[in-house]
Amino acid sequence: MLRDLSCYTLLMADSNFFGSPIPTIRVILAVIMLLSAITVAVLVLFQTSNSDGTSAFTGGSASKDNETFYGRNKGRRVESKLKMWTFITAGVLAVCSIVFYVLR
Repeated sequence: MLRDLSCYTLLMADSNFFGSPIPTIRVILAVIMLLSAITVAVLVLFQTSNSDGTSAFTGGSASKDNETFYGRNKGRRVESKLKMWTFITAGVLAVCSIVFYVLR
């Protein structure tokens, strides 16, 4: 019944399921890849666009948060952390994908 599913046949390419640890590793890698792909998508959605000067161009003014040193640099710290975690999770996704392919 389960052998008809394409995801099952992709993960369990071996017919010897219990004798080899490779299918278990492939399932673990598939779960890690799924979680890291979702994480990358969410992190990218949280990042702001690179339109720094458009508010000044359209006549917008700076908010009160930007008047202090802490307020000016707070956005940079958050953006740099989001960018760093995006690169880390994308790297994990790439490495897991390569290992998943090699184990095939």
